[in-house]
Amino acid sequence: MAAFDSIAGGLVAACLSTFGEKVTYQPNPPLGSAFTLTAARRTPREREPGAEGSYVVLFVRLSHFPAGPPANGDLVTVKGVAYKVYDIDNDGHGGVELTLRKV
Repeated sequence: MAAFDSIAGGLVAACLSTFGEKVTYQPNPPLGSAFTLTAARRTPREREPGAEGSYVVLFVRLSHFPAGPPANGDLVTVKGVAYKVYDIDNDGHGGVELTLRKV
């Protein structure tokens, strides 16, 4: 399993270095200060009925969070647009997919 984890970690790093962009992440106060991290943006999947709004999905590396893992309600700024973390999906290999809802 260690070999697979190493390969998966390499794929996460390659994905972020190729497709990544800088975003600003602000944990819910007082849990930490805002910081910049690299995230790969992708087309959002369809949300369940009743979950109207504008969504963005970001793929990030869990190790890039200095004050602990991401949490629902944290604020993320992507290209000057503010979003709140709506859903978190940890892939178990160092990558995390964050579904963001426009504020």
